Amino acid sequence: MSTFHDALRKAENSNPAKAAPKTKKDIPLVFVVILAIVLFLAIFNISKVNHLKKVAAEKKNTANKLSLGKTADAKSAPVIVKKVYSGYELEGIICKENSCIAVINGKIFKPEGTIGDFIVANISSRSVELRNSKNNSVTNLDLK
Repeated sequence: MSTFHDALRKAENSNPAKAAPKTKKDIPLVFVVILAIVLFLAIFNISKVNHLKKVAAEKKNTANKLSLGKTADAKSAPVIVKKVYSGYELEGIICKENSCIAVINGKIFKPEGTIGDFIVANISSRSVELRNSKNNSVTNLDLK
């Protein structure tokens, strides 16, 4: 019977299908590793969000400094007025008796002459009045 008992013990010890049960020490180690990874990712994400907030604040401060010396809040935001430029330069005016001609961009124009979308409405000794033929708006060109 001792031979039989020894054989049974050998068979139990050499059975590869039977896995050793996990010890209680293995479970907390896995939990600690997972917890460490989660904490690392959370800290990394928070630092990234803080960095993005800092960059956005720096951009806002830079925009405020460039706003003509005024602070950029709702009450005192700077107003930018866009100057309309017709693209035409009055280079000279020649008047003889009651009639005048104008030199605009190197070309000579009489009253009622056309330059692009504009009609030369009036020529005085110091300026030319151009009227837009599409919307009837008026642009004055002055001698410099």
